Amino acid sequence: MITLSSSVMTGNMKLLAIVLLAVVGSALGGVVSYERCGGVGTLTQLRVETCNGTSCRLNPGTPYLAEGDLIPSTASSQMHLRVTTTYFTGELVIIDTDLDNSSVQPGLTYVIKFTIVPNDVLAGSTLPIRASISDVASGRVEICAHFQVFINFP
Repeated sequence: MITLSSSVMTGNMKLLAIVLLAVVGSALGGVVSYERCGGVGTLTQLRVETCNGTSCRLNPGTPYLAEGDLIPSTASSQMHLRVTTTYFTGELVIIDTDLDNSSVQPGLTYVIKFTIVPNDVLAGSTLPIRASISDVASGRVEICAHFQVFINFP
């Protein structure tokens, strides 16, 4: 099991990220629609707390757990997590970090977790959240997926 905690303030979004890769499944509900943006691995499901399908409305200041089930295509001794969004016309990097003790084996299911805490400055905005997991040594992207969120007014 690998755990990484990071708190980042980027642009107008605060993100507290907790990444957990485990060979155990998850019980979090809120299956959301997502689109792949690359990768050679398999993402079997994406879940965001309180979201369902294409509807994902988040309240400012409230933490929301996001989880994805990854089946890597090849073994890796260390993985890299990158989470971004686009606000107005610019890409904001929220997380960009190597994950310690994150070796994976092909064919096993790993759960990736991170928590989003939107800032009230983003109220009224629809934002894409993109997450990718890649191999540190080769740069090979295992999964890339993005989903839309709407930040409610406080």
